[in-house]
Amino acid sequence: MRGIYMEIKQFEINDKVIDAFNYGFSDYVVPLPYMNREVFINRMIISNCTKYSCSSICIHDGQVVGVLLASENENIFMVNALCVIPEFRGKGAAKLLMNDAVKKSKRKKIVLEVIRENHRAINFYKNMGFEITGNIAYINGRIEHIRKSKDISIRDLSINEIFECQNLIDIPVNWQNRIQCIMTQDFIGKGCFINDEIAGFIIYTD
Repeated sequence: MRGIYMEIKQFEINDKVIDAFNYGFSDYVVPLPYMNREVFINRMIISNCTKYSCSSICIHDGQVVGVLLASENENIFMVNALCVIPEFRGKGAAKLLMNDAVKKSKRKKIVLEVIRENHRAINFYKNMGFEITGNIAYINGRIEHIRKSKDISIRDLSINEIFECQNLIDIPVNWQNRIQCIMTQDFIGKGCFINDEIAGFIIYTD
């Protein structure tokens, strides 16, 4: 497949794009369930604040072989997802998509998240000039009832209070929990206060 011709086109939602996205993630290190059109829009577009103008697809002979979804704010260009179907990996599709993202970022800081075990993707991004700047922990489990002292109180947080809390911490916050995203969807913010001083906070959707 040397010298294969591929082109980058503006992202749109159709069956070919959704099928390519599902196929591209079919052997992902973390299994992803098949997404129909409705689930794809809710999970990958709305929840991730994906912008069509930031996103793109890679085409070969009328076939969608790669998809890149991205978002942006005034300072950051966020790559939400990048996938290439198995038959076209290592053929330059991912590099074409990322080069297009760099152009669209207009010199903004480009940020992306990669699962630690996805060594192939990590090496690809390093070769593209990216550096690892932090680690985000995703925890799955059951929270048991915890007794709290009388000095601790829990109350709702406003969007402005959440913004202030995020500015106080020096650890990475995933894109879906940044202000730009949570403002576009229903969310619940809770703050933990010790003697009326903020000690921690949580953001989640019901």
